[in-house]
Amino acid sequence: MKYLMLIIVFLIGCSKTEQPIVNNTYKLEWKKDIMNGKMTGSMRPVIYEDFVIYSRGFMESEDHAIIAYNKKNGKKEWVWNDYFDEYDRGLGPRRANYIYNNVLVVTTGRDVYAIDVENGQTLWKTREDYDGRVVISGLDNTIFHVKYVLDETQSYVAYEYIAKADIYTGKWEEIVRINNTIGNNLNLNVKHPQVHINNQGDTILAFGYGTWHFTLQEGHGYVSFYNTTTKELVVKEYEDINTVSNYIYDGKYYTGGGTLRCFDLDTYELLWDTPTPNGAGFPIVRDGVMFFNSEGLTPSIHAINPNTGQILWKTLTNGSGSLLDYKDGVIFYAGGGFMRAIQASDGQVLWKAESPDYAANSDAFFEDIVTIDPETNKLYTGNYFNALCYQLE
Repeated sequence: MKYLMLIIVFLIGCSKTEQPIVNNTYKLEWKKDIMNGKMTGSMRPVIYEDFVIYSRGFMESEDHAIIAYNKKNGKKEWVWNDYFDEYDRGLGPRRANYIYNNVLVVTTGRDVYAIDVENGQTLWKTREDYDGRVVISGLDNTIFHVKYVLDETQSYVAYEYIAKADIYTGKWEEIVRINNTIGNNLNLNVKHPQVHINNQGDTILAFGYGTWHFTLQEGHGYVSFYNTTTKELVVKEYEDINTVSNYIYDGKYYTGGGTLRCFDLDTYELLWDTPTPNGAGFPIVRDGVMFFNSEGLTPSIHAINPNTGQILWKTLTNGSGSLLDYKDGVIFYAGGGFMRAIQASDGQVLWKAESPDYAANSDAFFEDIVTIDPETNKLYTGNYFNALCYQLE
């Protein structure tokens, strides 16, 4: 039933009333069936050396796996499926992984796996007594994961904590804890940390967390900074924090929902805030400009000055919930079932393209995953059935 509801949501959210804009700026290089003709879904493609890595098992199959293809010709290089259980519940959201040197780390929440990218072999895997968030973040060979612990009655989250481990060993240790101070009337939600080295050489974890009081029907949002060297935790409370936007650039931390906020990572000072009523999802900074998408009744892509918070332009567009990528002054993303390109300088829509399989199968629209390889100028995405590689001009 859960998967059926997910499929219905995707189909409704990506219903196509638009028409493609004809373009000749890219061509399909290769297409690979991910799961023998069955509907699936993938994490955002990961590029490492000669590999591009996808996952499968999001919709209707127990055959969850990670698959590495040759990024140039699409040849399948290896398949990894060394889960603790025959049926695991997938690899979380679109950017749940972390890669360093030749080690790829992925998580299902409770379980964390490290995979040798060269050969697809398991380096280590860990299973906790309790669950965790489905995102791994890191800096060099240190990885971070948010885990949570239930109370003695197993009825509510007693506390959540950020743990760290060496990417080569997987030995986890708790470094900072957020307690549930109310009990079973409070929902606690700690987001994955972004990592920064400050001017003193200390490692700073920047993260948000939210609480929701069920009886009072009110919530609170917090922006937190933890210095792993001095053990100092600084917490700032705001009413509207939604840490979908959780990004570090040039010594600054960006986070928020209804308001996008920018903090100095040396002083933790709020530098600016800008209203973003429909949210500020999955920001990236390229060529000194921040780009992010927003949902709601008027989904759009925004460009903003990351130093001042000034909105430079906003382009209304159907279905902009995708992760963004950028190449040569053009932003690429998938939304509303189409692959789309807009001009980064002014937000002008350049083209939108239909999935190559959509005419024959209306479920085979573009997934909201896009990765561009700057080395080969290829764009990698998927359409719930196939891994797709396009050559950009």
